Amino acid sequence: MKKLLAFLIFLLPLAIFGQTELNDMITYDSTISIFTPPWGPTNTWMVRITRPANGDTLSRPAIITMPGEGQMGSTNTANLSAYGPHYWLANGWNGAVQLGNGTHFPILITICYVNEIYTNVQDVYNVVDTLLKYYHIKRNSVHFAGLSEGAFTWGSLVAYEKTPGDQTGMKLMTSLVALEGTPNPSLVNPNNTLAVDTPLYKTWATQYHGKYFYLEGSGGDNFRNGWQYSTAMNDAAPGSAYFSYEDDGGGNHCCWNDFYNPATTNFTCVGTMGTYNSPSETGTNTMGTYKAPENLYQWMLRQGDTTLVTGSPVIVPPVITPPPPGLLLPMATSAQLATITPTAGLIYYNLTTGKITVGNGTVWQ
Repeated sequence: MKKLLAFLIFLLPLAIFGQTELNDMITYDSTISIFTPPWGPTNTWMVRITRPANGDTLSRPAIITMPGEGQMGSTNTANLSAYGPHYWLANGWNGAVQLGNGTHFPILITICYVNEIYTNVQDVYNVVDTLLKYYHIKRNSVHFAGLSEGAFTWGSLVAYEKTPGDQTGMKLMTSLVALEGTPNPSLVNPNNTLAVDTPLYKTWATQYHGKYFYLEGSGGDNFRNGWQYSTAMNDAAPGSAYFSYEDDGGGNHCCWNDFYNPATTNFTCVGTMGTYNSPSETGTNTMGTYKAPENLYQWMLRQGDTTLVTGSPVIVPPVITPPPPGLLLPMATSAQLATITPTAGLIYYNLTTGKITVGNGTVWQ
């Protein structure tokens, strides 16, 4: 695994001479529970979110990630930082994403399903819809990444339709990084099946300018055929999809944090191979919109609105706001919170401001 330090040193001269967004990000865990009418169940998700501090209402891009089946069906919050951006935030990265116009600090969200190991696409859609409603996320910059189960779940969301033809899931998605996981047909039901999801990927590419990045193991993991989706998208919208085989860990089903590492900046898959890339097999490697040197976070952000978030946050006057439907958190008014010790990690829904607030040991944020 490459050292993160090398990446930070590489960024230093760029950051000095470029603009930078305000880094007032806070990280905390929460729970979202959504009741499915009329008889249930109540589906519960653990969420770790890195977002601007309360009072900062400037909209930003978001990267929403989901790990694999080994992290599902549990209330162990350590699963939220096992892989992906929150692993790297705990290991030296500050969440900065350097683009040509400066340093960006996107909202970072990791979700894990609690009820059982596997979920379904309707419930996934509901939790994403909730996140988009209650956080300040640019709707033209909603990026998804997943490994194994996370990849096939997000991949199914592209093809999900509440009713046939309404393109429900793809409307939410700007880009998708799928690490060794293609759509599960059981997740796409009831309105679609595996037989029709590749045409829907074409629709995502042509009508919504969706962008796809897929890695497939070159060894024992080369049966998932992610190239079928990249081929379909590139046939409809040339250059909309990246596909490559990779040989990290022998090309087996593993090594997720190598790919998520901000220091991994060469995914070149045509010509001279990048760090973990390997030549075409049944499917054909294709670069899509990827250009080295670039890590996965840079690639995702570049597919959406790359305008720097600058200026002073707009402070919204307090209003009396009911809690979001299905949000199961302790609730209190601002006056009541003033009497409660802001223990680090303690979370309340503030009925006065309509926001989630978290204690840091000294104040409520």
